[in-house]
Formats: sequence, structure tokens, C-alpha cells
Amino acid sequence: MYLLLGLPHGVPHAIIAVAGLGAMFIGYKIYRKQLSPVKPLLYLAGNALMIFALFTFFGASKGYNDGTFRQTVPLVSFVLFGVCVLCNVLFSVLLFSKPSNDNNHLKVA
Repeated sequence: MYLLLGLPHGVPHAIIAVAGLGAMFIGYKIYRKQLSPVKPLLYLAGNALMIFALFTFFGASKGYNDGTFRQTVPLVSFVLFGVCVLCNVLFSVLLFSKPSNDNNHLKVA
């Protein structure tokens, strides 16, 4: 909600977070065979931008949003976000380590 409300006003954390979501979406739309190292790089860049947006949001609030860390629902959402980021980073590392799905070596002459 803060992202949607901040975009029309050009708030930095909203712009950074939407750029991170855009990078993740573009990475999602790239097929596995096409540009194989680009997909995990876009995922990692998207995660980094979204984390940076969180730091920017809380850093610019000058203590106004510090109560967020004492409430249950925001803490649970931070934990879920952290788990999603860790899973996404693990997925990106696995994409880097997998060889491309070339079937050229399986062709019979």
C-alpha cells in the first residue's frame, strides 16, 4: 500500500521497490534457455532492490515507523519476506549452477 501511495509522489522507496519488482518480473518472463545467466542476475537484482527499498523506507521515516518492529503482523510479514528472499537467492544460485538445457548432444547422427 505504501508503494502505491508513494508512486504518484515520486517517493524513492516506492520507485526502488517497483524497479525491484520489475526486475523480478522480467526475470520470470525470460525462458530458461534464453540468456541463462541473465535470469538469476535479474532475480538477485530484484531482491537487492526490494531490500534497499525497505532500508530507504525505514531510514527516511526518522523514527516514525519504529513501532512497526513491536507489532506482530509487521514482524510476521518481515519474516515471510525474509524467507521468500532467502528462497529466491537459493533458487538463483541453483540456476547459476545448472547447465543449460541444450539437447544438441542428444542428437543421433
